[in-house]
Amino acid sequence: PDSNPRPRGLRILELGAGLGWLGMTVARNRPLEIETVFLTEQKSGGAVKWLQHNIDLNKSLPGVSCVHGLDCDWMDFDSNGPVDEYQRRVEAHRDSPEHNKDLGHGLDPDLDRILGPRSEPWDVVFGSDLVYNADGARLLPKVFKAIAWGGARSGEGDGKCDKELCKAEVEGMTNNGGIGSNGKGNSRPSRYPIVLYAHTKHRFDVFDLDLFEAFENCGLDIREVHEEGVDTPPQSPPPLTSLFPEMRVAIYRITRKEDGV
Repeated sequence: PDSNPRPRGLRILELGAGLGWLGMTVARNRPLEIETVFLTEQKSGGAVKWLQHNIDLNKSLPGVSCVHGLDCDWMDFDSNGPVDEYQRRVEAHRDSPEHNKDLGHGLDPDLDRILGPRSEPWDVVFGSDLVYNADGARLLPKVFKAIAWGGARSGEGDGKCDKELCKAEVEGMTNNGGIGSNGKGNSRPSRYPIVLYAHTKHRFDVFDLDLFEAFENCGLDIREVHEEGVDTPPQSPPPLTSLFPEMRVAIYRITRKEDGV
């Protein structure tokens, strides 16, 4: 057997992908090897059906063959939703011979649909401008936390990792060679997920207050980051403190408080 197996490519998931433009653009402009890109949308209203339709229309384009649509209803991740109820069943099933290593766990189709994104190890999870109402502000942090840190990750065991190692990997992947890089431009799965959220400030100030409070309640740190070599934009005023605040896009990196990175 090969003592130095080739590392797998990155596993990337987008929340609220809409018609898939952003996720497919990421796949097409990848500087590193990508194993798969899952773009998620809710089933309600035919959203995930239209998403998959658009992905299929673009499958012939370079890089899009690894892109797939996936149903993900945020209400499933509510405290009263089915995720918590069935999570123990899935965890017990992981060690059984019948465990399916692909997306899904063979318990039942509806359960697989709900828990698929949460139970897989993702290297990158991202989304863009996903809060339009109070439910979205309340649920988005829960979804990010459940999906980004819910899957078993190589080298982590209990889902935690050494803080200094985590910090070095996160900073290395965001500052040197791009997401998923070890600083030398080599693609490999990380021990720690990169979680990014693009958010237009002051579009809905009331929902912004609810959103950032929900991140805090979920034990998540959210910090604005900037492209290396680009001037830092001026500090935005707090929500509801300015009559005509500038609506600018901010990119936030999301981490768990307990990991200290």
